[in-house]
Amino acid sequence: FVSEYDLPDVDAGADVSICEGATVALSATTSGSMFYWSPGNSLSDSLSLTPTANPATTTDYVFTASNEVCDAHDTVVVFVWQKPEVDAGPDKYIIKGTSTILDATSVGGDLVYAWTPGYNITASDVLNPEVSPETDTRYTRWATVSHGCGAASDTVLVKVYEKLSVPNMVSSNGDGINDTWR
Repeated sequence: FVSEYDLPDVDAGADVSICEGATVALSATTSGSMFYWSPGNSLSDSLSLTPTANPATTTDYVFTASNEVCDAHDTVVVFVWQKPEVDAGPDKYIIKGTSTILDATSVGGDLVYAWTPGYNITASDVLNPEVSPETDTRYTRWATVSHGCGAASDTVLVKVYEKLSVPNMVSSNGDGINDTWR
């Protein structure tokens, strides 16, 4: 004699995306009489059909329901978009007429970059452009998340020194031009 039991119907809802630090309401439906969410540590109530989730990183939440004989599961993914972090890199020093590459770093997913000011720079929308300012210039590195989860910026100074002109000869004729070497 074999008994056959139906699995309970379960639906954990559609996958969602949130910004870092935000919360989202989950909503499950089931024909089961008992249910729970896992992991429960970032949920307001793991025994509720509609808990509030506050994950720090992208998390798969598994909704499990039981009809007291059989268990069924469904999963919803909460994608967490990190807020951007930007470091424009160390200050740079160049001789007038030369160039340097800015050593910026950025953390965060799906970032859009911009450098200001946009002059004397090879490209303002790349992470590490080459710059050749004529005078001391502060470049600001901007990063925004394309999903609207924030923006960040940092500044780097490019200090420009005048080119030194060193004569290659001394003429001690007393006319005041290249008479001595120091």
